[in-house]
Amino acid sequence: MDGAPQLVSPYPRFKTFPTPGANVAFKFGILTDFGENGSSQPPVPHNVATFQQMDADHPDFVIIGGDFGHKNVGTLEDKRQVFKDLYSFHSTAGRYDSFVNQILRRYPVAHMWDDHDYGKNNGNKMYPYKQLTYQVLTEYFPTYALSQYGDWQKFTYAQTEFFLLDSRSQRDPNREPDGPLKSMLDGDNLGAEGQLEWLEQGLLSSTAVWKFIVTPVVFNKTLPKQDSWYGFGYEREQLAQFIRSHAISNVILLSGDAHFGAIDNGTNSGFPEMLTPGPNLLYCSTVSASGNWSEGIYRTTQHGPPCNGYSMVAVEANPPRVSLKVKDTQGKTKLRLIVNSTE
Repeated sequence: MDGAPQLVSPYPRFKTFPTPGANVAFKFGILTDFGENGSSQPPVPHNVATFQQMDADHPDFVIIGGDFGHKNVGTLEDKRQVFKDLYSFHSTAGRYDSFVNQILRRYPVAHMWDDHDYGKNNGNKMYPYKQLTYQVLTEYFPTYALSQYGDWQKFTYAQTEFFLLDSRSQRDPNREPDGPLKSMLDGDNLGAEGQLEWLEQGLLSSTAVWKFIVTPVVFNKTLPKQDSWYGFGYEREQLAQFIRSHAISNVILLSGDAHFGAIDNGTNSGFPEMLTPGPNLLYCSTVSASGNWSEGIYRTTQHGPPCNGYSMVAVEANPPRVSLKVKDTQGKTKLRLIVNSTE
């Protein structure tokens, strides 16, 4: 208004996504399960190199999984403050400066919640403030088209399609007995408007070469954690059977929540799955047992020394294949799997 420049060099810039269906090589990063930010609990360390190392890998975009902070807050202002702390340069003694500078300011991002940023540990459809969480998500994070009932989303990048799941707002309580009446994706029985049918029909109609299902919790049925798909075995098997019976090809699972890294080629997960560790936690793993993973695990002991890091996914065009990598905070590859297209 007064003629004064509002920005100084270097100026912001962005690159548009490739045309859906284009056959191009690209890569993207995954961050999930962020450490504590600005509460009375022990703070995250400020000197982790995770975000700088991901930036050095030059992803085309970044997916931020669930538990984008671990505050478990319940009021509107506290929920807003979680995002402010994570977004603010020099907030909480600079513990997220590198995240702001190396990730938020440089790359397109997509994000869906899990229990801690949804509202409470092991949260489900009964959480009384889920509409507040929904409101704040739409206020503070750019999302793709949302249902009025939750934050499941999808987007397309070239020859890939991404299905970001909401594992909380429609989840039946973990303690309920497993079976046809227990659901993680449609506990409110929304049917055609629900997430389960949205996912199945989206996979069925997808023309993408690769279909990535981004699940906040582990899909691998050998990981003994009631909060994961292990505790929803009936629905898990129904979903897997739907994919198999309709010959839906090149499905890859990207998961989080367990606070360690792992990769499976489909032997135990049913489909290739990569579990991403937290970027800046004070400990490693939320479970005593790791389950079975064909390509191995990256972890220490439960609540032992941190096993922090991130994941990188490279989609190759010729030949059509996907490279999955779990990396530590220094950018060293700890686990790797090449998935070749079956089409």
